[in-house]
Amino acid sequence: TWRHTSPMLGLVWSATDAWNLYANVGRGFETPTLSEMAYSLDNTGPNYGLSAARSTQWEVGAKWRGARQQLELAWFDTRSRGEIVPVETVNGRSIFQNVDNVRRRGLELAWRATWGAWSPRASYTYLDASFGHAYTGAGGVAVAAGNQLPGTARHAAQLALDYAPAPRWRIGGTLNLSGRVFAND
Repeated sequence: TWRHTSPMLGLVWSATDAWNLYANVGRGFETPTLSEMAYSLDNTGPNYGLSAARSTQWEVGAKWRGARQQLELAWFDTRSRGEIVPVETVNGRSIFQNVDNVRRRGLELAWRATWGAWSPRASYTYLDASFGHAYTGAGGVAVAAGNQLPGTARHAAQLALDYAPAPRWRIGGTLNLSGRVFAND
C-alpha cells in the first residue's frame, strides 16, 4: 500500500496581453507496476522491497503570442529518489530496484506560425538526464555516476510544415532529429 500527496504550485504573470511568464514547482509519485514487482532477486515471489519513486520538479518559462506567431521557452529540473531501474534479468524475467539521485534538467524552445494556408513549426529540446550516484545494474555491471539515462537523447529537434488550402483538407510533413540514444545504462 502506498499513500502520497503530490502538491503543486504554479504562478503566471501576464507582462502584456501577448507575453506571459510562469513558474511551477511540484512533487511527483510513481508506484511500481505489477510487472516491475513480479519477481524478486531470490526468485521467492514478488519484489516487496521495491518502493515508489518520488520526485521534485520545477519549471520556469515564457510564452509570447503575436498575430501570426507563437514562441515558448521553458527551463526545467527534476530530481528523483527511488527511480525504478532494472537490476537483473534471469531466464527472461526482469527484476527491478530503486536508485536515488536521478536528475533530468534542460531547456525547451518552440516556435509556430500561421501564414495563410501554411503553418510551419520548429522545436528544440536539450535534456541532461543522468544518474547522480553510482550503482550496480543488470548483470552486476557497475553503472557510474553521471551516466545518461537509457532511451534519452541529449539533443532533439523537430521541424514541421502543414498546408491547409481548404477547411477539410490538410497535408504536412515532419522531420525529427535526435542526438545519440543509449540503449542501456
